Amino acid sequence: MKIGPSPVILVLSVNRVLRGIVQGFLLARFLPDIHDLGWSTVAAGSILSGGLLFDFLLTLAIGHRTDRSDPTSILMTGEALTLASGALFLLFPSSFLLGTATFLAGLGQRSNGSPGPYAPAEQALLIRNARTAFRFTLFSKNTAVGLFGMSAGAFLGGHSRMAGIDGPMINLKVAIVALVIISFINILLLRVPSRIRTSLPSPLPTGRRILNPLSGPEKRHLAILVSGNLFAGIAIGLTDPTIAYWFLLRFHTSPDHVSFLLALSYLVSALFSLLLAFQTDAARLIRTAFLMQFFALLSLALLPVVPVLFFAFLLYTLRLAFVRAPGGVRQALAGEIVRQEHAGWAASLHFSSLQAAQIVGPFIAGFCWKRNWTNAPLFLATLSTALSLVLFLILYRKALGPDRAMTLTAP
Repeated sequence: MKIGPSPVILVLSVNRVLRGIVQGFLLARFLPDIHDLGWSTVAAGSILSGGLLFDFLLTLAIGHRTDRSDPTSILMTGEALTLASGALFLLFPSSFLLGTATFLAGLGQRSNGSPGPYAPAEQALLIRNARTAFRFTLFSKNTAVGLFGMSAGAFLGGHSRMAGIDGPMINLKVAIVALVIISFINILLLRVPSRIRTSLPSPLPTGRRILNPLSGPEKRHLAILVSGNLFAGIAIGLTDPTIAYWFLLRFHTSPDHVSFLLALSYLVSALFSLLLAFQTDAARLIRTAFLMQFFALLSLALLPVVPVLFFAFLLYTLRLAFVRAPGGVRQALAGEIVRQEHAGWAASLHFSSLQAAQIVGPFIAGFCWKRNWTNAPLFLATLSTALSLVLFLILYRKALGPDRAMTLTAP
């Protein structure tokens, strides 16, 4: 008897959309709002860098744990911590509890609807509940729905006054109320596939397992993956968290302009990611992802030299879209370069290597701007992106190649 697709996949997609909306809103509002509340730039930067460091360390721990226990329980634990930290701030508003929520819930840091450090558990669930031939397509769809949520949230963040939401504390409380409600909904949704899991085929048993060690080729593939991600993470850290300030320095833009730019960029990213999801040939899909990242590199290289705001907005929109859209392909690739029993560890290395490198980006950008080197961070990001792209191509050819990619192609 043929059993339909696992409900886990649908649940995770809904989780992505809901989280993405709040994350997009906070991306547009969090830093301006805590600045208006009296937080210094040093305090704001420190809390974000501290949160990124916390996420990095927790991601490694979660990835190690995911391969040895039930990923659904890990995801539910993450949602429970988000709910608890948000509820405490709403009941007892203070800078300390806001900082605690920033660490535990990733306020102003997480994007694409990702569960942050619990993403390895999400990725392991996707791998375990999807047929091999559809994994690249599934990861692209999952990325797309999160990006659609980010676009909607960033748009709401830029137009919060039109909805009668005005004032930094009101903005934060509205966002955190939504985050608490969404975490509660996500916990309920995750309980549904847990209860009916016994009626579904499971490629790997849940519970504690003894794993075989990584093979030599797997270790080499993971080393290339981490190296490429470190360069990609540096490029992201040099641009994404600081781009609003760069536009302010270069073109004297307003926060409303940047919110619109972010909303448009994430919408275009979602559309490109959705287009990738309809590509059933894995080898062609990976080549398309490579071309997208090349165009992202080209857009980033041109961004510092364009003299007109409209063209700068256009180039950054393309750059963000071509970086974010293939994210699902890169996640799926990380899961395919090792045996399935090590998928959680591979995912944790994938996410944590991106996160670790991003931490240094804002510091480097700030140092350059202090010396009036306005465009230097973008030039450095261009170089880092180029190195990451070369390593991505090497990883594909060594770990998969056309012959292996044929086995990952959906019928």
